[in-house]
Order: sequence, then structure tokens, then C-alpha cells
Amino acid sequence: MLERFVVCDVPHRCARSSPGRAFFWEELRTAKDAKDSQRARRKAWEESRLAISGQHPVRYSGCGETLQATSLRLGSDTLSTSSMNREYHKGYSQELHRDMEALVFGHAGTPVLVFPTSMGKFFEYEDRGMIGVLANKIERGEIQVFCPDGVDTESWYNKGVHPRVRVMRHLQYERYILHEFLPFMRWKNQNWQLGVTGCSFGGYHAMNFALKHPDVVTHCVSMSGAFDIKQFLDGYYDDDCYFNNPPDYLPNISDDWFLSRYRQMKIVLGSADWDICLDANIKFSAILNGKAIPHWLDVWNDNSKHDWPLWLRMAGKYF
Repeated sequence: MLERFVVCDVPHRCARSSPGRAFFWEELRTAKDAKDSQRARRKAWEESRLAISGQHPVRYSGCGETLQATSLRLGSDTLSTSSMNREYHKGYSQELHRDMEALVFGHAGTPVLVFPTSMGKFFEYEDRGMIGVLANKIERGEIQVFCPDGVDTESWYNKGVHPRVRVMRHLQYERYILHEFLPFMRWKNQNWQLGVTGCSFGGYHAMNFALKHPDVVTHCVSMSGAFDIKQFLDGYYDDDCYFNNPPDYLPNISDDWFLSRYRQMKIVLGSADWDICLDANIKFSAILNGKAIPHWLDVWNDNSKHDWPLWLRMAGKYF
């Protein structure tokens, strides 16, 4: 039942941290010594701090509804979804220069940002049953789930353009999440924590975003993630590719600003013995260990494959 129509001016109440953080990543490439790196970090942090106090309107429109009691059958289990807040939002992105859609589930709790799978859509998490699995926790106000749309078909999976264009589109998407969607989330939910998650290629998005912005993310849950994006570049590689390829840049990070925050972050790498991304998770776990970054590598030894039945059970366990 449609209960309300919402048109809101969304203030950037959380970190509009991307100008500072983007500056840091740019300057880090050209820093010649530790002094340059520290100066870049200080300037990035100061710009981030100042930006938090600003009010930058982002306009969203949408509607909210209450989901009435339904049931979802998962294997032998029937999950009941009681009355739950569900909101659909659509707004024009200045970063992507097009409309972007999103779904929000719940009314309170730790905010969880969900990146869709390869070329997935904002409604995927709901359609595939993940919201049903989490329904009780959402209804109790333990977590609030935010599902923005993705642009994989315009970035990494767009074989019709040069790889450089694919990378640039991904960077625009990252800025959309930072400049526009995260402030919207903070307007909806003022909880200081932020979890990011995704399955398969969504796991890449979650991990890469968390590692690049540890001042924003407190929890990262990757389910069957694959973290190396070279397969999408047709042999092309530049600095922007490097700084969006975690297996390459993470081993070379020595700045304590990042490492100290990584070591405070709650990181989960979920995989399974028949998961096609098992090797990628084992190798990435080794990189994290090499940097003394605490994390949980959870390998399901039950012949589970790289698919939604596995991720549904993971969601029930990790959240």
C-alpha cells in the first residue's frame, strides 16, 4: 500500500569526503617522499573535515511503502517478512549525468550499502531473496539496507569503448556513491557506522570502495568476490587502473593513515570449496595477512558453488 510520497532536499551531512580523498589518491601517485605523502594526506583530511560541515543539496524523489507479512521459502526454511519499511528513490546524478534508482529497506540500525553483482540492478537484492533472509533484522531496526543501481554495463563490461573510458566511467560511479548516495544515506540514517557488501563482482566493488575510503567504511563483507579487474582491460593499464585493482595497490600501501583504519575495519571474505572465486579469496587473504590486517576468511566446505543459494546463507550468517 502506498503510504507517502517523498520529495526531499538531501543535505550532504556525512563526509563529502571525496574531494579530499580523490586529491589524496591523485597526489599519492606523484609524491616523491614521505613528506609529500603526509602533506597530501593532511590536505585531504582537512578538505574532508571542512566539507562535512557544508550543506550541499541533492534532490531525490521517491515513495515509501510498508511490506505486509509474506513468506519466502529457502530450501527447507520458510522465512517470514513482517511489516517492513520499503522505499523507492530516483534522482538525477550530477556525477553520472543520468537518473539513478535505489531501494531502501528498514527504518533504523547500521546502514548497509549493497553493490549489485555483475551488471546487476538495484532491485536484485530483493528479487533474489536476500532481503527476505534479513527481514527480521531489518524489521527489528538492527540494520537498514540501501541498494543503489550499478553501472557495470557502462564501465568494466562495456566492450564497445576503450578501456580508458571504462575506467573513467567507474570513477564517475565511485564519485556518485561518495558525493551523492552516501550523503543521502546519512540523511536517512545518522548511525556513524557504514557497512558495504556485495556478491561476486559486487564483492569487488565493496572491497575496493572500503580500501579506498576507510575513513567512511567500518565493515566490509565480500561474498565470493573477485578483486582483480585486469580481465576487463584488454591489456590496457594506467594509474587509475592500478588504484582500482586491490591486489596491486594494497601490497604497496605503507601509509599508516590507511593501514591503521584497515586494521580497525571489520572485513569478511566469504567463499566456498566449489566457488570459482575461492582462489582469489585465498590469495587476497594472504595479502591482508601480509599487511597485518585482521579479517575473517570463511570458506564453506559443503560443495557450495558461486551462486545465490550460497550467498543467501552467507547473508543470514554474516549480518
